[in-house]
Amino acid sequence: MGSISSGNFRTDRKTAIEECLRLDLRQLVWFGAVQPGARRRGMLHWPANAQRDAAAPIGYLVDMTGPTGWLRLIYSVQHLGEEERPITPVEVYIALTRTAVHFGGGGRLWFVCPQRNEPEPCGQRAQMLFMPLYEGHASFGCTRCHDLAYRSGQSRWPTWRKEWPEIVVEDLDRTEARLLGAVRRHAEGKREMGERAKADQG
Repeated sequence: MGSISSGNFRTDRKTAIEECLRLDLRQLVWFGAVQPGARRRGMLHWPANAQRDAAAPIGYLVDMTGPTGWLRLIYSVQHLGEEERPITPVEVYIALTRTAVHFGGGGRLWFVCPQRNEPEPCGQRAQMLFMPLYEGHASFGCTRCHDLAYRSGQSRWPTWRKEWPEIVVEDLDRTEARLLGAVRRHAEGKREMGERAKADQG
């Protein structure tokens, strides 16, 4: 897996949301990566752009089979200009929670911000989490934890899908079913061969 490049030193100004990687729960639901009762895994891939010199691939695993769900992100961080430093592996769990809605069933799904604001974790609900790419902050969190601001006062909603990364979704349950089916067919084939061999000897 590739690495996320980090290393820009932060100034006194607030970091712009447009400069961050954006993890959008709506995309994960839209493409079926987050689905009640299912487990999914795959890759998220943010291409390089004007604010980011390198592409940013992240592996994910989602489990929604229990009463509450969770998302695990797996990636690595490479510090720009310091290629001799070891690449830092990162693994983070993000809880998913649901709130009731006035109309319709199922409720609304949220990320629970995983950032730690000592002594307690943040725990704020959010539809989107952000990763600033400056030194020491290669982790996803809410706008409050990362002290983020929009570059302009214009609404973000007309262009929200343009910020989505490319996504690959694999159904873990179906994958495991295929593997178990292959093992079962192999075992049945060996048993039938053994029975035929015994019949030939008899």
